[in-house]
Amino acid sequence: MVDFVLESGTRFKRVSLRALLACLFLALMAARCGSTKTQRTLTVAYGSAPPMINVDANGKPAGFAVEMLQEAARREGIGLVWKAGGSRSQNEENLQQGRLDLILTGYATPERRARFFVSDAWWSTEIVVLTPAANNIRTTGDLKGKRLAVPAGPLPTLAAALPGSQIVPAGSAAGAVELACQDKADAAIIANIFVRDVLYAGASACRGVSLRTIDTKLQWDYALVSRREVAAEVQALRNRLEEMTSDGTMAALAANYPVISSRFAARITGAIRDRQALAIQRILVGAALVILLLAAIAIVRLNDSRRKLKLANEALQHDLEMRMRAERALRESESRFRALFENAPEAVIAFGRSGETVFANPRAAVVFGRSIEELSRLRFASLFPERFRAVLPALGKGSLPARELAGLAVLRPDGKELPVELAAAPIVTNEEQLTLVFLSDISERLSLEAQLRQAQKLESIGQLAGGVAHDFNNLLTVIGGNTELARMSMEANEPADPYLDQIGRAAMRATSLTRQLLSFARRQNVEPSRMDVNDVLRDVTKMLRRLIGEDVSLEMLLNAQKPLIYADPGQFEQVILNLVINARDAMPKGGRLVIKTADFHLGAGDFHELAGVPAGNYVLLNVTDTGEGMPPEVRVHIFEPFFTTKEIGKGTGLGLSTVYGIVQQCGGSISVYSEPGQGTSFKILLPALEASEDVVARAPSTHRLATGTETILLAEDDEAVRNFVSGVLRQHGYQVVETSDPAAALLAARERTEPVHLLLTDVVMPYMSGMELAAQFKELHPGVPVLLMSGYSARLRTQPLDAPSIEKPFSPAVLLSRVRDLLDGVAEPNSGD
Repeated sequence: MVDFVLESGTRFKRVSLRALLACLFLALMAARCGSTKTQRTLTVAYGSAPPMINVDANGKPAGFAVEMLQEAARREGIGLVWKAGGSRSQNEENLQQGRLDLILTGYATPERRARFFVSDAWWSTEIVVLTPAANNIRTTGDLKGKRLAVPAGPLPTLAAALPGSQIVPAGSAAGAVELACQDKADAAIIANIFVRDVLYAGASACRGVSLRTIDTKLQWDYALVSRREVAAEVQALRNRLEEMTSDGTMAALAANYPVISSRFAARITGAIRDRQALAIQRILVGAALVILLLAAIAIVRLNDSRRKLKLANEALQHDLEMRMRAERALRESESRFRALFENAPEAVIAFGRSGETVFANPRAAVVFGRSIEELSRLRFASLFPERFRAVLPALGKGSLPARELAGLAVLRPDGKELPVELAAAPIVTNEEQLTLVFLSDISERLSLEAQLRQAQKLESIGQLAGGVAHDFNNLLTVIGGNTELARMSMEANEPADPYLDQIGRAAMRATSLTRQLLSFARRQNVEPSRMDVNDVLRDVTKMLRRLIGEDVSLEMLLNAQKPLIYADPGQFEQVILNLVINARDAMPKGGRLVIKTADFHLGAGDFHELAGVPAGNYVLLNVTDTGEGMPPEVRVHIFEPFFTTKEIGKGTGLGLSTVYGIVQQCGGSISVYSEPGQGTSFKILLPALEASEDVVARAPSTHRLATGTETILLAEDDEAVRNFVSGVLRQHGYQVVETSDPAAALLAARERTEPVHLLLTDVVMPYMSGMELAAQFKELHPGVPVLLMSGYSARLRTQPLDAPSIEKPFSPAVLLSRVRDLLDGVAEPNSGD
């Protein structure tokens, strides 16, 4: 007869199926929808470990784990072949050799994960220690230095959690307990589901021995261990096991195994009652002979009943505590979810099968411009413009193509549309089919993208304008230069003089037009200096008043306290004049024009309508009129060159494009706001200088007509320009070696035996630039000066030239003066400085 004693301090853990169902419900539904059936057959190892696995009277595998796997395989369409298993090492070897596909109640150890596919745990069990009641072992701390019997399998790993124990190996859980009862070990560690089998062991050495249980507060997880080749099928079975947990199948199967479905104390109580029934039968047989023994047994029963009642009360208290803990965790989870939902940065809204709005978060109320209560009374599709309402219900099916939602916008109560980006997913909650929708306001992003596209378009037009100006400057060099040469070679009062004057004036107007193009393209040769914006505006006030007429009032609000900028004063005046002329033309019946300056600071993370400039201090220039204004379709094109709304002959379309180019060249930014009938306001940001900053402006150069006899190597790919330049130089005494490309110039520099005194080269030429030619020429002729010619130059402060230069178009006098200065070693400022 075996007595089984439970100490009052013992605690037991059990798996809560309801908690497991609640945690895995949504994930299992997704897994169920995504699983696919297969006709594969898997070979599964089985042994004898009741109630999980045992062999029935027909020699076939049975038990809770077997029934669970068979049901999962049936649902997944996988055949199972059961094969009697061996030891742990034998099963792993059979897996490795392919003679076995799956171990049902395997354990997830690092070694197994390295060799096989190991699924997530599908079942867990508590671990307890059994020791004879006569021992003084009452807690796991008392096991230090004691002999601990451990069955084969994963439990040696658990024994590592009890350091200081002497491990005594055993073949099974029952064998481990028998070693403790035979005093070959002080205690045994086993899974609690095997305790009942220990009590029922027919030839157990524990007969007549009272046992005490000690809760280790440990548990071990069962996983599916398989060959990696069948990992997909095994994972599918694992998903089915989760599905069975959700739909109640697991609970129904567990009901057939009281040791699994009941709480631990109830299982132990059932085992003891069965043992007591056997004891009563034996007592009745010998009742006549051992009356005193019966009395003693009655007393023991009374004590046992008291102890069991105490244990039952403790178990009930433990269950109540666990339930309260679970409810508290559920409340905390709901609180976290609600906090995330209500404070989400995106709008979250859901609608049901019939399109009714089910719930929405506060951000959704902001995006739609309605209260949450109002949203709950409206159908989801009615919150969008009419053109989208027919396709929105398809979001719940997940089959709506992205092109159907192009340009999606929500409809606000005032009738305005707000552009949004949408993501949706169908979900199931409380057996209700919903569609969860996330919405992001993208109006700010679209505004930035529009500004970027406009800047890119203007940049490309600027590059085109710069290229056209470069070629045009070559033509103007030839036209203007030859005109001056013709005038120099003619006698005074020649009949052709008026015609040459007309050609010269036309060339000058063309040069002015080219400079406007270069200003728009940010490639104009400028002479920037430190200037006071307020002072320049005060200086041009009188001129502006005469320009706009008496019917337009002009107000100057010069409020900038740090008005210093670095710019070309002439260009800045050109900006003011162009903006004022446009404002005057927009007020044919008179009006009000306000020019205002102010200090402005742009932080690193600030968003401003004047995008595209780095953080820092700026001078803000605001030019506002009360004129006719512009519609949006006109406003988006106003900075494009040759775009004008004026009548033919009253505007070139280069005014505002020139303003745009000058502002960009100064490192600033410009924006415009205008509506029909509401006037127009231009805002310009220009980088501000501190009072301590010192900027040195270039001094203007003087030119003189000069002659010489030196040899000049000329490299110019444009034939007309080359002929003009060589003609001017030869007429004034110089020896000229003409070449049409850099390769020919280098060849002449190498082969010429007579000295070369100056290299005169164009900057832009095919195959090699003038800068590269100059570098290689200096290696052949060190110390010989180089003069660069260019139809345009990049912004001087950011892209300097490495040699003196002369800008096209130039006159013969300017060319001869620069050449003479370089040959004489006269230091001059150049465009590369």
